[in-house]
Amino acid sequence: MNYDRIAETLAVTMVLVSLGAAAAAAGPLDGAKLTTRIHGPRINPQDIKGRVIFFEYWGSHCPPCRASFPHLVALQKRFAPTRKFTVIASHVQADAQAAKTFCASQKVNFPVYQQLRLKNAPCGRGIPSAYLFDHTGKIAAKGHPAGLYGKVASLVKAVPNPLSTMIGDLEPKHFRLLAKGLVPGRAIGPSVLALERATKSTIDTQAKEAKAILERIHDWIAGELARTKQLSKSQPTKALQAADRLVRTVRGMPEEKEAAQVLKSLKNDPNVRVLAMIAKDVETLRRRIEVRGQSKAARMTAARLKRRIEILLKKDGLTEAVKTEAGELLKSLEGA
Repeated sequence: MNYDRIAETLAVTMVLVSLGAAAAAAGPLDGAKLTTRIHGPRINPQDIKGRVIFFEYWGSHCPPCRASFPHLVALQKRFAPTRKFTVIASHVQADAQAAKTFCASQKVNFPVYQQLRLKNAPCGRGIPSAYLFDHTGKIAAKGHPAGLYGKVASLVKAVPNPLSTMIGDLEPKHFRLLAKGLVPGRAIGPSVLALERATKSTIDTQAKEAKAILERIHDWIAGELARTKQLSKSQPTKALQAADRLVRTVRGMPEEKEAAQVLKSLKNDPNVRVLAMIAKDVETLRRRIEVRGQSKAARMTAARLKRRIEILLKKDGLTEAVKTEAGELLKSLEGA
């Protein structure tokens, strides 16, 4: 049996399913031109799908707009660490430099763009005006921002937590507690053995459920193996992270050998290892800015990271994939 071929087929199927789901659930920023960022971390519309979004149109010369920002900063600081919420602001007056100065003085911790417009959420005639999107991308509330602050907590609480990314929408009844332990990066071997024993249960519903969960687990592992191999050709640092997580997940299982081989091949390139460490530090900085806002310390850290990337890019023998990823990381640090 050709397991590599099966894994590739499963991975393609998973991608097609995810693309179909993404098309069905359009995000608030789909189609928006995120070209003129004047403050805060960069965002990718795909990365924030599934989050509650507080989107505000404002102006730096509008006193009520300026008064709303401490509330927005507080909301971002409280809910951004959940990875289920973010504030985004669009400055709609002409003086972008004044907006940039104001955001820096207020230690604004969310992205601010100049003249960013959303198709399904127009600015209207007066500012400040805001839209609150739920995790499905639908408008949950709109109007003056002061009337929306109190609605954020309940919307964030309503964002579903998948029982396990490995079993998708499967909702076990007999093995719900066991399913909660199926977490990528945590060894699942003991749970798999327990499920294999359960497939021989005399209680038919238990046996069927155990078989269904095992099938989902093995599909997930095969898909991750295929995805990691594909990533290794274009985004080696992400592949390194994925392979490392997969090895820890399947520790002691038959699939460990193949996952370990993929990880070893990636670790053999010292440049991939270095860039992976830098990427981890960039992500840590991005999350810090997302919660605390930009600061002198954050700018100094960003400068050090830029220098590390620039030094790496001057080395001989870099693969095109490493060069591309390094360039993307460097670009992500612009304005940090």
